[in-house]
Amino acid sequence: MFRLRHVDLNVLYKSAKEGLEIADRMFKKPWNKDEKFMCSIFGYTCSSLMLTRKRVKTAPTLIPQATQFVKRTLYPKMALRSAFCNHIYRDRVLKWSSEAPLAIPKSINGINDTSIQFCFSYPERVNESGNLLCKSLDCSHNLTHLRVRICSKNLLGVSLDAWKLCAKFGETCLSFTLVEDKIDKQSVPNARTHFSKEVEAWMMEHKFVKEAKFVRLVRNWYDASDSLGNSAIDRVRRLLELGSSS
Repeated sequence: MFRLRHVDLNVLYKSAKEGLEIADRMFKKPWNKDEKFMCSIFGYTCSSLMLTRKRVKTAPTLIPQATQFVKRTLYPKMALRSAFCNHIYRDRVLKWSSEAPLAIPKSINGINDTSIQFCFSYPERVNESGNLLCKSLDCSHNLTHLRVRICSKNLLGVSLDAWKLCAKFGETCLSFTLVEDKIDKQSVPNARTHFSKEVEAWMMEHKFVKEAKFVRLVRNWYDASDSLGNSAIDRVRRLLELGSSS
């Protein structure tokens, strides 16, 4: 099948227009408007004439643009995690509420904070016996991992320099090798030294206020999760402190 491009049509038009009557030349480009007329002049059927048209550029939609942007290595991953958590939070709460084997508590005895709407827990029933099976996190592993993480670089605006200076001054049990060399990464006693009251007091005295509050927050969370001799209400208060921190 013979095909004509726009450039071919232009050549044919310029070649034939002198031999055409004035009335027959009353057509103009673009050619798609005069397709039938051109076909009749040169003896083609309309189906044999393929008109080439410029490709229309369209802007990409928001989804691929956003996807490309967030894939850049410079985009903060913490911001992505925060956005994702906010996105799934409501659905996860509803799912947890519908599957909870126990009624969601309306309040906590001994705590007058009315802003606490519920507490997360993850009990489930064993299919064979129907008994409750409570799940728990490995708080010791989390504590040691957090110590190594904070010794590597800053975390959530908390500066590593506070621990380095504390170790360098030598006024606490925190040694420089614990901070700089991160010796015995899985040691819970070393991690507890990292977040001890002594270190907290030193940081507060030397104006590392945010870091001191972070040390206290982590220590209270671990004590609530693992230490002996604490009352239930005291454990709850310490855990709530972790949840309400900013």
